[in-house]
Amino acid sequence: MARNLRRYTDLSTLFYLLAECKVTLLNPNRWDDKNDSYCLRQFRKAKGHKTVFALCFVQSSERYHLWKVFGAGTSGVRIKFRRKVLLDAVDKVRGLRHGEVQYLKLKELNGSFKPERLPFLKRYGFLGEDEYRLVYGSDKDLPKFDIDIPPDCIESVKLNPWLNVELFEHVKNAIRKVDSRWKNLEVVHSSLIDNERWRDFADRVSKAGV
Repeated sequence: MARNLRRYTDLSTLFYLLAECKVTLLNPNRWDDKNDSYCLRQFRKAKGHKTVFALCFVQSSERYHLWKVFGAGTSGVRIKFRRKVLLDAVDKVRGLRHGEVQYLKLKELNGSFKPERLPFLKRYGFLGEDEYRLVYGSDKDLPKFDIDIPPDCIESVKLNPWLNVELFEHVKNAIRKVDSRWKNLEVVHSSLIDNERWRDFADRVSKAGV
């Protein structure tokens, strides 16, 4: 089991989270994966909820495709949460479900599943996401659902690899100034696509072959 849960999102979401100390679950109707959002709608109908909200994390370490799909380009961020601290807070919310997503091949759809599993099932092609999900059903017609979290559940923030290096310090300082409790928050710049150690490695290998 991964020690951390990671959320790929954008700067506006990060600023709201830091200012309010809340994570926000949203309506999944606009998700890119229509199979996934359909499962959530069917779950809502089966349970008699008026609205259903979800929030997705990944359990894997940094991946290029996660930045591309979820990282919102040059405004993308990755928030690393301490798993136990976050889930302890989540468990205080009555009616909120959470768990790992199970990835199924089409030939496995003949199996027996209960409606409660629908929010945690995805097609096998999404296996690389290694997703962990929060799901909440409400009898009210709400635009979103916030959960209070303790500040110490946030371990660090990583800024996307396409952010101009000249802007990094400015953005890092802006993040730390959202509230005094974040003044020492670890904020780093992803070097996934431009890494000095990788370049040094290439230099060493190329010279060895001369």
